[in-house]
Amino acid sequence: MKLILASASVRRAEILRDAGFSFTTLSSAVDETPYPGESAHVLVERLAIAKAELVAARAAGPAIVIGADTEVTLEGHIFGKPRSSDDARHMLERLSGRTHAVLTGVALIRLPDAERLTFVESTLVHFAMLPAEEISRYLATGEPHDKAGGYAIQGYAGRFIPRIEGCYFNIVGLPLARLYHALIALGWSEDKLAGVATFARPDEVYRSFQERTRSNRFRLIISAMGNSPREWVDGSAVRLDRQDPYLRLQSVTIYVRDLELSLNFYLEQLGFQLIFDARVQPDRRFVTVAPPDGTANLTLVAPEPGSEQYKLIGRPAPVTFVTEDVIVKYREWTKRGVRFQFAPRLKRLKYEVHVRAPQSADASAPGAEQAPIWGGVFTRFRDLDGNSFSLVSFDEVTHAVEAQRRALSERLESERRAAQELEIAKQVQARLFPQSQPPSKTLEYAGLCIQARKVGGDYYDFLDLGKARLGFVIGDISGKGIAAALLMANLQANLRSQCAIAVDQPQRLLRSVNQLFCDNTPDGAFATLFFAEYDDTACRLRYANCGHLPALLLRKDCSVERLDATATVLGIFKDWDCEIGECHLHPGDTLALYTDGVTESYNSADEQFGEQRLIEALQRHCEVCSQAALAAIVDEVQRFSPLEQHDDITLIVAKHRGS
Repeated sequence: MKLILASASVRRAEILRDAGFSFTTLSSAVDETPYPGESAHVLVERLAIAKAELVAARAAGPAIVIGADTEVTLEGHIFGKPRSSDDARHMLERLSGRTHAVLTGVALIRLPDAERLTFVESTLVHFAMLPAEEISRYLATGEPHDKAGGYAIQGYAGRFIPRIEGCYFNIVGLPLARLYHALIALGWSEDKLAGVATFARPDEVYRSFQERTRSNRFRLIISAMGNSPREWVDGSAVRLDRQDPYLRLQSVTIYVRDLELSLNFYLEQLGFQLIFDARVQPDRRFVTVAPPDGTANLTLVAPEPGSEQYKLIGRPAPVTFVTEDVIVKYREWTKRGVRFQFAPRLKRLKYEVHVRAPQSADASAPGAEQAPIWGGVFTRFRDLDGNSFSLVSFDEVTHAVEAQRRALSERLESERRAAQELEIAKQVQARLFPQSQPPSKTLEYAGLCIQARKVGGDYYDFLDLGKARLGFVIGDISGKGIAAALLMANLQANLRSQCAIAVDQPQRLLRSVNQLFCDNTPDGAFATLFFAEYDDTACRLRYANCGHLPALLLRKDCSVERLDATATVLGIFKDWDCEIGECHLHPGDTLALYTDGVTESYNSADEQFGEQRLIEALQRHCEVCSQAALAAIVDEVQRFSPLEQHDDITLIVAKHRGS
């Protein structure tokens, strides 16, 4: 019975190959777009089944087809593969400092009887806080572009992940241990597997997978920077000296009698975290645990009774744990039933350190000074099997931890203030959008702006121009975020302060707005703008399209007119002018103004929503009111592009309802 991997994923193939499986690969291209409201759990299971069924339909038995799909999810949001560098940055910013889940759906179909087995494996991934410059360096490696969630744990991004809860291989794309048991359940036997190659030990699988990625991973550790060591997210330093390769302690092996009991001891009584747990063969298990801080791990191994390793159980382990307060940890662990060999003891250490004297006008300043007396507290404890460990604290460690806590507290406070200020900015900008609608006898209209970030550069407005005239404005400022929001506020203020001249002299109004925008904004800043003045009595629309996307005028007979550009963008040229276009609206006509956040939204196949889909959506909703049509169209855009929103989505819909 052969195995067929229904995936073109190199990483899934490597996992199977390293585990000793013999298999063939058949690609299975399916539409991976989530259904509206579909959860990540349902999505990965559905896609895994679809991939397996697609391959099973053209494969011959006896065989087992393996389909799999992996997604990253946080708070119900499903992260696909980033479509651009900006998309990857948004994903990493959202994952930074938080714990997300990686779900892999697996579907097995046995041929020729089509018996199937499906499951979903979940692993929690804890991300460290990622500074903006760290994200930029990672994006420069090119690694995120084809990875769900924008990162690869087996690559450069492994440094961002201090711990996981669950199966490591699940994050890479295929939960190996659970897959093995599922194959057994469908009639696969180890004998059939062993006929191909000797089955790899699970620790060897893990080590092999890591070895292949190590060269790429460590080659990218050091990017251009200053002359001082760069600290990793996990606290270890990266040296600039490439002559001496990077080296750190990764794991120490501890031999135990019962893995399950020992795992419970380390997790429940010591408060350690599970880093890795895999069972590749029924009688072989690979478990790694780690204390809450630092990078070193303990690998728990249950050797065969009578082996040389079994004789090492219960001996003093050459492992020392350091804490900032031994007394507190001693009391905490004692209450949990941890056995200590003796109560904590105090030791004093006095030694000299030579330090570089600070620059001083006093030439007699000494080049060395006496260091203070440092203290340390020591004790030892045992695990369930009698393996004993040292627990120590030093004044240096305590002081360093306190300094790091102060720095972290200051950084968090700074981030809190920045977030608070950004929230205030969001509320202020929200007040710049129309808070009321000027009345109209013949038009029924509505507008909406959904920003991609807290604040943005899209702008729309409804202006009461007097004399039964109504102004429609929609604009798009160059750039994104706070800078674009400030420019948007500048444009809005210029328009509203001078809109009184719009009825009689619209060209003069726009020339003045362009002049002020040039004078008050930095070089390179510009805005596209569509300004329309509607005469409620004559049902006449006069407009100026300043480099903006063409407005769409859908006639009652379903024909479409495009109100194209009549001038170039605002803010680039001081010597600027525009032409005024004109048309009439009739009962049943619909006018739509929009920004590129609508038409340039992408789906998973890199297709744009586009103008044609917008026209079709407007035609589908021509019978409902403007507010309902607006909501329905925006919903279609968001379902078409369910991933991270890249640009502000702004839309105005106005319908002529007759007198």
